[in-house]
Amino acid sequence: MKTVRVPDAWCETCHGRGWVALHGQALTAADLDDWTEDELDEYMSGRYDTVCEICDGTGLEVYGRMAELSELRAEAPHMFV
Repeated sequence: MKTVRVPDAWCETCHGRGWVALHGQALTAADLDDWTEDELDEYMSGRYDTVCEICDGTGLEVYGRMAELSELRAEAPHMFV
């Protein structure tokens, strides 16, 4: 029998995926209007995805980094939308 460890908590940044799209940047419809059809297809396929900087791609909550992030959020909430 094989035992598989189930994580207690997923990374809040990547939601357990281990990657984020375009370094976590949100794109507006105006941003996408400037892209070619090929660029949009590449974006939708995940070509621009990057490793999550918070969990280093593990998808698991990293308690030290999450505590640090929570402190930053409390000090500068305007930086987190």
